[in-house]
Amino acid sequence: RGRRLLSVIIPVYDGAATLDPVLAALREQELDRELEIVIPLTPSRDDSREIALRHGARVLEVLPGEFDHGETRNRAALAARGDHLVFLSQ
Repeated sequence: RGRRLLSVIIPVYDGAATLDPVLAALREQELDRELEIVIPLTPSRDDSREIALRHGARVLEVLPGEFDHGETRNRAALAARGDHLVFLSQ
């Protein structure tokens, strides 16, 4: 069987207060496959982007006027490479 990948998608806006511990906890999980973290990010006033990048997440830029709960998640799902997708809220 080929490479197996789990994609975790977390839309973020000004999420620095909780993002670091959430991403750290995800990275600590023992999985039977690789983990990809996808962050659709609306430009934040905090360091959410830097935190996401530090944890190896792939950041998808979402312009402020383009955020939509459904469409943003759909866009992230299309960009994800995983065999399975998990959606979290910040």
